[in-house]
Amino acid sequence: MNWKQKKRRDRSHAKSAPLRELLQILFYGNSAVQHVPFSEDYSHSLNALLLEMLKAYDESKNSRIELLSTATTLALWIKDSDPYTEHPIAILNYLQSVKRSRILTSTEQAEILSLIEVAQDNESIYVGAYLLLDNPVAAKIHFDKLPEESQKFFESCPIYHFMPNGQPTISALTEG
Repeated sequence: MNWKQKKRRDRSHAKSAPLRELLQILFYGNSAVQHVPFSEDYSHSLNALLLEMLKAYDESKNSRIELLSTATTLALWIKDSDPYTEHPIAILNYLQSVKRSRILTSTEQAEILSLIEVAQDNESIYVGAYLLLDNPVAAKIHFDKLPEESQKFFESCPIYHFMPNGQPTISALTEG
């Protein structure tokens, strides 16, 4: 290997090394991050980080597999450990990261269906659940029930990635 090849290899490794290091720091061994006591602020920061990671993955046109892997690991950790994140939100965040890499299993789909079957105070839960179940018509019905400000916020969330570009409208449902 000549010095140009070695330099090129070293640069390509540098792009993904920080993510690998972050994953190791967060989830392996005796990570100080895992031992920080949960608080509402800490929970909010973790969820914001997760959503930013998913947005970055989507913006990369699905080329940053290590970013998605890290986000999925973080989402699972939040789902299993964070007492401040609403359980339905934690489930949807985890499963939206999983759905970016593979089709959801029947068990995972059943977990989403269980969220739909229980009355939710937050209409966004229904929108996200139906998007993950590939039912954009039902998602749009619930999306239209959200106040305009909540709709704008939801559109900025990574789960909105699953809303088809040609969003079905309520009028399309009532016609013919």
